[in-house]
Amino acid sequence: MTKQMLLLIFFFAFAKAADAQVEPLVSPQEQVRDTLRDNTQKATLPKPTSSGRAPQDTLRNSEASGANPSKIGKKLGALFTYKNGLPNPRKALLFSIVLPGAGQIYNGDWWKAPIAMAAVGTSVYFYLDTQQNFVRYRDAFIARQAGENPSGFENLSTSVIGNFRDRYDNRRQYALLAVIATNFFQAGEAFSAAHLASFEVSEDLSLQIKQSAEPTFLAGPALGLAVRVNW
Repeated sequence: MTKQMLLLIFFFAFAKAADAQVEPLVSPQEQVRDTLRDNTQKATLPKPTSSGRAPQDTLRNSEASGANPSKIGKKLGALFTYKNGLPNPRKALLFSIVLPGAGQIYNGDWWKAPIAMAAVGTSVYFYLDTQQNFVRYRDAFIARQAGENPSGFENLSTSVIGNFRDRYDNRRQYALLAVIATNFFQAGEAFSAAHLASFEVSEDLSLQIKQSAEPTFLAGPALGLAVRVNW
C-alpha cells in the first residue's frame, strides 16, 4: 500500500513537471534591455483622467465638438492684432461701423472713443425723442380727423396738433441726418487715422523761406523767394 502511494505521488510529480513550461535562459544584458523597454513604455502611456479617459481622447473629443476655447481665443485675438505693428484701416472702419468708438480703440486712440460715442449717442437720443413725439401728434391728428377727441389733446385744436406734427417731423429728419453724419465722420476718422499710421513723420520738420537768384535767357538772374521744406 505504501509503495503504491509513493508510485502515485511520483507519477503526479512527474506529470506536473512535464506539463510545466521551461523558461528560456536570458542573459543579463537582455534582462537590462527588457527592463528599460518596459519603463519607457510605462512613462509614455497617458494617465487616465478622473472620468477614466486618456487626455488625448478628451482633447480629441473637444476638438471634434468644436468647443476648444484656445482656438476661439486665437481667432478673436487675431482681429485685434496688428500686422507689421500697424493697424489695418479696413478693420478700424468695420469696428467703427459695428460699434462707434471701437475703431478708435483699435487704433490706440483711447481718448477719441468717448467723443465718438457721445456724438453718436446724442444724435440717436434726439432722433428717438423726436420720433416719439411725432408719432404722438400724428396719431392725435388722425384721431381728430376721424371725429375723436384723444386724451391729452383736448385743449388743442386740430390745426395746432397738425403744426406740432410737422415740426417734430422736421426735427426727426434732421436728427436722422445727424445720426448718419456722426457715424460717417467717426468711422472715417478711424479709417484715416489707421491709414496715416503708416506714414512716418520725422521730428526734424522745418520750413525755410529765403532769397534765390534764378537765371533767365533774356536778362540776368532774377531775384525771387525759395521755399524749402525738410522732413
